[in-house]
Amino acid sequence: MMRDATFTCGDLSNGIEIVPIVGPLCEDTIGFSYIKTNIPGPGVNLQDFEEQYAGCSCKGICNPVSCQCLQYFGMAYDSSGKLKSKTIKYSKPVLECGNHCQCDSKLCVNRVVQHGITKKLEVFHTESKGYGLRLRNCLQENIICHSFVCEYAGEVVGENEARSRMQKTETTGSDNYLIVLKEFVSNKTLFTYIDPHKIGNIARFINHSCDPNLIMVPVRVNHSIPRLALFACRDITLNEELTFNYSGITLTSKTLITHDAEVNPCDERSISKQIKEQSCFLEKKQRKQCHCGSNNCSGFLPFEEQLLCV
Repeated sequence: MMRDATFTCGDLSNGIEIVPIVGPLCEDTIGFSYIKTNIPGPGVNLQDFEEQYAGCSCKGICNPVSCQCLQYFGMAYDSSGKLKSKTIKYSKPVLECGNHCQCDSKLCVNRVVQHGITKKLEVFHTESKGYGLRLRNCLQENIICHSFVCEYAGEVVGENEARSRMQKTETTGSDNYLIVLKEFVSNKTLFTYIDPHKIGNIARFINHSCDPNLIMVPVRVNHSIPRLALFACRDITLNEELTFNYSGITLTSKTLITHDAEVNPCDERSISKQIKEQSCFLEKKQRKQCHCGSNNCSGFLPFEEQLLCV
């Protein structure tokens, strides 16, 4: 992307986020509709976005022993709202308390992603990757490892629509924002396609890195459509660029995290979740180069080959 403006906008989210998002005012940063979380797009069943969980009957703060929501997969967060290490290590599913729950929405420790962004973030122009997102260098603390940063939000679309959009980006050479989440259980594979290109949030500006500081974790709130939540996989300092691995694979302390677990959610659907790197059937010269600059850089951006198969 070419830099085409030097003006700064006080809030690219237009007041939708609790914390203003600062960034340059130009077509790339305001040429889309801002949303806080996923919305249904072409090709999806609107009923999947309806309330599906009965909720808990807790008063005040939820008790892990008695809370109905926490009986399914246990507590994913600690008392300060950070993702527990075992949640990542064992790829445990995450189900937050929702609208039908009677617990206190502000005090309940099982409500993290739904509260949205709490850190001051900034869109900026990188040297070789177009625009990126970083932690603002202002009066605020660093992001602590396993803390929630933001959601990767956009239109949830059907497979045919996702395929059409992917093929269009390949034909025109335009930027691709589409994320494909694969969820496995037994002999079934469920797909969720999320595209923030025209309708999305600030996460659409986060660049790929082969050695990222964020990890993507599917989190469910109110219904079965997952929110793709980005948590810090290490401490992040002020002015540091935020990145995640577009393949969904994160290397931290030489441990491979692939998000694979079996789930039995309240709506009696049996699913499991995994974000997995796909091999590319195109020649490397046709793939987009990676400019992350990390020591373990693969040289090329991850690629979802299935959406280009006829």
